[in-house]
Parts: sequence; structure tokens; C-alpha cells
Amino acid sequence: LQDLTTGANNVAVGWSALEHQTTGGGNVAIGPQALRWTAGTTGNIGIGFLALRGPNDLNVLTGEYNVAIGTSSLNRLTSGDENIAIGRFNSAQVSNGVGNVSVGSWALYQDTTATTNAVFGHRAMEYTNAADGNVAIGYWALRGSSGAYVTGDLNIAVGRSAGESLTTGSQNIIIGYNADAFTPTTSHEITLGDTADKSFRIPGSSFYINDGSEGTTGTKVGINTSTP
Repeated sequence: LQDLTTGANNVAVGWSALEHQTTGGGNVAIGPQALRWTAGTTGNIGIGFLALRGPNDLNVLTGEYNVAIGTSSLNRLTSGDENIAIGRFNSAQVSNGVGNVSVGSWALYQDTTATTNAVFGHRAMEYTNAADGNVAIGYWALRGSSGAYVTGDLNIAVGRSAGESLTTGSQNIIIGYNADAFTPTTSHEITLGDTADKSFRIPGSSFYINDGSEGTTGTKVGINTSTP
């Protein structure tokens, strides 16, 4: 708080925490360099080494009402508002994203402009670019890769590695371990399970899709029988 002038109700604990804050109020910075490079920001909470630090003295944090908990979480944010990042390196490259909720180490790591994503899981949505409105729940869900970033919007992926290979596809629902869309660019598709799943049933409705018995592959549909 060495540069504070008229700011009020700020809390700073740790070396260089809120060091360059001048006029903003209601911020909490706990940890070395937490909220270090700021300019009149309000209502931010940064807990952890480099949490919500701001990039540098020429590109400072002006965003408001963000929460970052964990080493380097949201540490390059500038103008983004109302983001929540919990976990080591969570949302570490996000600069002007708005309204993201991300929980898990390295989750939503690479995206600079991500907006309104809900991400829960270790490295979920790690390699994305300008991806908006997605829901990723599970370890590596919608992760992408360093050579094939996820840029699609409005996808829902639930399960370990669900939607991991998706790139430009949008508005998909992908549920299950290793489940993925038909292609990385597929849009408007619902996928349940991966290629190892061989039958589908709704027990309460006695509805089955299989061939011969439960757990075998096929194309037959049965109602009130599990062996169509």
C-alpha cells in the first residue's frame, strides 16, 4: 500500500501486496505481490503468491470485483470484471475476460478473453482461445491441446476428459468418461459415452438400445425387454 492516496478499506498482507494501489477501495490482497500492479480498482480479492498481480507497471489491473485464490491465479488480468478463479495458475493468462467461474489448478489457463465460462476440474479448458459460455466439469474436460485450442462456444462437457478433442465445435453436449464429439469441429450434437459404451437404457421406462443382451453392441431398440 505504499502508493495509496485516497483509497479506503483495503487490506494488504505480504511483500508488495497492493503496492501501487492509489484510489480504489474494498480490496483484499494476501500474499507476496498479490494485487501489486493496480490502479484505482475496487472490490477485488487476491489470496496467494502473485494472485491478481496485474501484468506490469505499464499494463495494470483496472478490473473490479474479481476473486483469485491460489498461486498466480488471474495474475495477468487487466480490465476483466467479476471473475472467480480458485487453484494454482487458474485463469493465469486471462486479461480481459468477464464473468468466468473456474476451479482447479491450470483450469482456463491459456485463454485471454474468455467470458462467462463455468469450469470445474484440474486442467479443464486449459487450452482455449476466446471460448465463451462453456461448461466443463471434470479432469481435462474440454481441455484442448497446445496445437489445437478450443475456440467453440456454448458447449457442455461433463466427465473426465469429456470433449477433450473439441476445437471449433459449438453448442454440443458431451457426457461421460472420454466422451467426444464426432469430430473436433462438430456442432449441435449430443454425445453420451465413448466408443467403449455398448448399450443405452432407461430402467424406469424399460427402454433399451442393444443387440441380444445388455452390454453388447448393436442397433436394436427394445421396450419392456432388455433383449430386443
